[in-house]
Amino acid sequence: MMSSPWPSLVICLAYVYLVQHLLPRIMENRKPFQLRNAMIIYNFSMVALSGYIFVEVTEFVVFVPGVILHVSYVSSNHANRSVV
Repeated sequence: MMSSPWPSLVICLAYVYLVQHLLPRIMENRKPFQLRNAMIIYNFSMVALSGYIFVEVTEFVVFVPGVILHVSYVSSNHANRSVV
């Protein structure tokens, strides 16, 4: 597809035509969707998923030894190179 710039240019121009001209004419006589309930369900599911991911990562970091690297407070150059 990238052997020539024409396919990408045609796709971009078709997208601009659709968004600027064709789709607004198609949608001008339609009622808007009512997405309130869908958005409430989506938001609660994202909160639940984020909480689940937080718990999993926290359990992994706390209970799996060697996950957190130890911090060296020594300021010598040799000591800093030896800490991995």
